[in-house]
Amino acid sequence: MPTARAFEGRVALITGGGTGIGRAIAEGFVAEGGRAFVIGRREEPLRSLADEHPGAVAWTTADVGKAEDAPRIVQAAAREFGRLDLLVNNAASVPSGLLEATSDEQIDETMAVNLGGTLRLIREALPHLRESKGQIVNISSVVVSTNNPNWAIYGATKAGIEYATGALSIEFRPLGIRINTVAAGPTDIGGWVPEEIQREQAEARANNAGRPVLGAIGLPQDIANAVLLLADGRAGWITGQVIRATGGWTTLYMPPPPPTY
Repeated sequence: MPTARAFEGRVALITGGGTGIGRAIAEGFVAEGGRAFVIGRREEPLRSLADEHPGAVAWTTADVGKAEDAPRIVQAAAREFGRLDLLVNNAASVPSGLLEATSDEQIDETMAVNLGGTLRLIREALPHLRESKGQIVNISSVVVSTNNPNWAIYGATKAGIEYATGALSIEFRPLGIRINTVAAGPTDIGGWVPEEIQREQAEARANNAGRPVLGAIGLPQDIANAVLLLADGRAGWITGQVIRATGGWTTLYMPPPPPTY
């Protein structure tokens, strides 16, 4: 974890910040003295987070998949807190299934949110990050390292983010801006982990004083901790990297029903 009050006076813009990994990142950043501007599509979770951290969290609803929302998002964050030190691209569209059964709308939305939205927000945030010598942390996925036919579209967008991270690290180096990516392993953000596995994971963490259990399904806080480590000033020599926060998972293969042609 970062040093105490590691983010005092710093401002983070976090997409998909109302729930799951994004919310955990915002809570961790604020706990270390920072302020967070969170965006998402749904008002209720964003408002709830801000109410829990008055003065430290502000929000607006937006869709990172819409090109016209990118400048509005960055301008709102800078206007609210007067600066921007960290951009966390966490929002994602996560379709799964065989390509043959995937609609044009699903393909377009996934590309627009995951890859287009990430690149547009980075571009719009550059003037502010140049001024603060700030940084960018993107969220990718372990699926990039797998060959799972269920995840072709989603994995392709995350692979694009990982490539862009390395390329942009060279582009941004003269600006003093660091950019890295955290590739998340299987993470329990609700709804997809069977209850019996959730119970096993909870018991294991309780027996291990709440610490992460290697090989287990991760929690949002586990991914948030990796993001905060990269955002800490002590990581100032790290840029252009993809950090795999997976608890030891190197593959994630869930066989789909065999396609019929």
